[in-house]
Amino acid sequence: MAQFARKRFKGKTIAITGSAGKTSTRYITSTILKKYGETHYSQGNNNNLIGVCLTLSRLPATKKYCVLELGMNHIGEIEELTKIALPNIALITNVSNSHIANFKSEKEIAEAKSEIFLGLKDPSSVILNADNKWCDLLLKKAKKTKAKIHFFGFKDNSKTKIIKIEDIKDGVTVSFNNIKNWHLKYLNSIQAINALAAISILNELKLDISVGMKIISEMKPLSGRGEIITINFECKNKSFLIDDSYNASPAGMEAALLSFYKSKSSLQDYETVIIISDMLELGKDTQKLHTNLIPIIKKINPDILITLGSETSKIAIGLNLNKKFMSYVNIEQLLKDLPKILKPKQNILVKGSNGTGLWKLVNFVKNEYNYQENNNAA
Repeated sequence: MAQFARKRFKGKTIAITGSAGKTSTRYITSTILKKYGETHYSQGNNNNLIGVCLTLSRLPATKKYCVLELGMNHIGEIEELTKIALPNIALITNVSNSHIANFKSEKEIAEAKSEIFLGLKDPSSVILNADNKWCDLLLKKAKKTKAKIHFFGFKDNSKTKIIKIEDIKDGVTVSFNNIKNWHLKYLNSIQAINALAAISILNELKLDISVGMKIISEMKPLSGRGEIITINFECKNKSFLIDDSYNASPAGMEAALLSFYKSKSSLQDYETVIIISDMLELGKDTQKLHTNLIPIIKKINPDILITLGSETSKIAIGLNLNKKFMSYVNIEQLLKDLPKILKPKQNILVKGSNGTGLWKLVNFVKNEYNYQENNNAA
């Protein structure tokens, strides 16, 4: 059914993959493309064989654009998906060691991501992150096709060339190509990269990017991917919780911690709280990849560090923390203690792998506290 629906479709199909940022990039891309024409897109996390086929089987022939997210955790999965999707545009957000337990090396992950080029339907374009360390390998693979190559990033060879991304109190400002100080009110610096990947897609579709930029300026992140929740207390003082609980890879964790560090400058009189859980599916390098987080956490110097899982609990040893460190084996015990931890005037980061259940903490806060979504808080 998916193959039939795709082959009768005459519009443009965009397929997005990557170790991190693919869901947010798909969300941004599909949201802005709606302003240019009728757009069909992946819902939720439908990025495996069943999910992609469900999405395509529902694709009306009359739509103008189709935006698909392709996920994987084994070699060969992307190849199977792309040969069904037949994308006109293939975008790889980045490559890192996410799901590395199922691969021999990070290089093998990059090679598996490059499988997306095998299903390209001409005329086609490939969009790559110029700043990713695997860009050259991906470029070599892409050159075996007839696709036009489009780089985005800080490197000089980028068609969508980033000049500056600056965190400010109210979101970020971005300068790229001949655009100066584009203000993204609710997104952080990580999501700004995803936004520029989406702008690259507009460029390849030869669309007026100013329309998309206007929409992105007011766009809020998806739940669990950087959404900021304001917790209201009876004393009228507030706390801010950054919900990045959907998932975590080493690269994503470091990026979230760095963004959180930058947010401290606008909330200097707030207590800093980091709540992190184990990163899953990292294989033999699990311990090393967790202890690699110690320098950035030490830089943040949190007032309170809370860990969930056996691997993150070891981080405190390298930090020499005592009374401001709490470690939990299961989420239920953490939820039981949470009311004693949360208080007014805290800046809180929640980040971890979905399989650890850390997302339940965010649901608990939403159910038990007076809260509001307020993405420009920090």
